[in-house]
Amino acid sequence: MASGPLPPLGNPPPGADPVRWVAACAAVRDYCRWHIAPSLSETITVDGPGGPILYLPTLRLTGLTSITNDGATVPNPEWTQAGMVRGPRRWSSKWRSIIAEITHGYDECPPAVAQVVTDMLAAAGALGATSVQVGRMSLGYSAASSAVQAGVVGLSTEQKRVLAPYRLELVP
Repeated sequence: MASGPLPPLGNPPPGADPVRWVAACAAVRDYCRWHIAPSLSETITVDGPGGPILYLPTLRLTGLTSITNDGATVPNPEWTQAGMVRGPRRWSSKWRSIIAEITHGYDECPPAVAQVVTDMLAAAGALGATSVQVGRMSLGYSAASSAVQAGVVGLSTEQKRVLAPYRLELVP
């Protein structure tokens, strides 16, 4: 990722602890395996796949300024918004042999992603709420037992489903 800390995925909702918000944003980014937002330009080094297609670690590539394959500049590479790049007949198979200058990410955090972060804080009692009532069931929160309070944020199965379109799959 870019050098230095990334800004959070948008602004925390009213009443949210900014430190917990940043921790929840980091948990979502870790789960999704890339920064998501905001859009940024950076130079990345990746392993060569040894085949005709290179997969860059992004799901929203908006610019490919330059790319080298084992030290050689790749002229006019084809690329997709999903981060796939076609250039030479075969990419190097060496580790850390490809260097790309890219711009990627969403200008603003997608609403579904921001909602997951907000929901994580609410579920952990980190939005100032002490309980949530659903029908006749009430669930109380303890700040001392809050996963976000401890700096560890968990994602529910439903939250993982919502984040699925923003999660990079690992490519062998």
